[in-house]
Amino acid sequence: MKLLIIADDITGLNSVGAEFARFGLKVKNIIDINYLISFIEAEDSFILGFDTNSRDLNPIEAANKVSEVMNALPIQDLDWILKQSDSAFQGNVLPEILAFQKAISVKPLLFAPACPSIGRITKDGKHHIGSGEQPIDLNELASENCGKRFGKLVLDNSRGSSVADLDIEIADAETDKDLENIIKCAVSREHQFIAGSVGIAKALALYLFIETCRTAPPSLIVVGSFQKNTYSQFDFLEKSGLVKSFEVTSDDDKHEVLLRNVMYSLNDGFSVALFPKDFKKTSLGKEQYPILPRSTIKRNFASYKALLTQLLSMADDLIAGIVVAGGATSEILFRDVLNVNMLTDVTHISDGVTGMLAQSEKGKNYCLVTKAGTWGTKDAFIFSLAWIQQNTQKKSQRLDV
Repeated sequence: MKLLIIADDITGLNSVGAEFARFGLKVKNIIDINYLISFIEAEDSFILGFDTNSRDLNPIEAANKVSEVMNALPIQDLDWILKQSDSAFQGNVLPEILAFQKAISVKPLLFAPACPSIGRITKDGKHHIGSGEQPIDLNELASENCGKRFGKLVLDNSRGSSVADLDIEIADAETDKDLENIIKCAVSREHQFIAGSVGIAKALALYLFIETCRTAPPSLIVVGSFQKNTYSQFDFLEKSGLVKSFEVTSDDDKHEVLLRNVMYSLNDGFSVALFPKDFKKTSLGKEQYPILPRSTIKRNFASYKALLTQLLSMADDLIAGIVVAGGATSEILFRDVLNVNMLTDVTHISDGVTGMLAQSEKGKNYCLVTKAGTWGTKDAFIFSLAWIQQNTQKKSQRLDV
């Protein structure tokens, strides 16, 4: 996979590149055009960023900088090109995007300037920077500065656009989910040259990470928390298509069939998620913080524990690591199933989500992530899998304990 990011200043470039690095994807940022060209010619796979240093130039000079870079590159050999733009429209956003579109000769170019995580959204072709600020009418701005009119991306249209003869489509986006759908639209149209801010970079990074997971070693996910937030995170994980999910009941007679299906899924390359009976119903049905006594959890977990012990004896060499959600469940997994005696390389993944390496009393090494029930963003399980992918090689090394 060959991805190039073109930004107008170094902070914008680093911010966009960091979205890919969050998922463990390796990113190199370059500021010399000759080195950029030689790197692209020599490497078969990369995520590269390039800084045109054009933020403070006049519009014509800034557009020429972008044209110079694009004309020097073998763009037909690249899978993705993302032209970064500032979500507050600082610099020469429109002149640079028009120069970018002209160089790739793709009609229309998808332009998604929204960054919902910081309150910057695009609605009906108007870009809202923040409360109290007058929204920017992108068509008016384009007409005033470039003599151009933009189309509007319509995601439910089979062609993806209501005005396909124009140079640039404005993609409305009020949520991260909207941006994820815009990336899916680009993929379906084989239209993988896009423009936008950190928001669209975040959506593209998520898409590419999910694609890399399809060929990576699978992981085991053990869900013991009944918190509503855990259910939402689990739902987001299921929709990624990365996991096969299985309900665990207290009926030991069903475990043989369950184990067989789990092993089939792991051998097919899917991560496997195990969750207790009534997990989804309980999570959706309670608005308050659901607390179960640990004695109850341990009593109900007895068959769960036996199942995990047997599963790990079969799949330990197959899985890259284990993610476990829920405090009492983590205690049981660590103490009664894995029998670990020390946790090392403890790492903050996100609030309430922690990565670590561990070694059992029998010398087995594990790559582990714990997630507290109510903590973590919607993609907490996704980031947990990303951390395991980055650290799974350490699992085979002897830990210094």
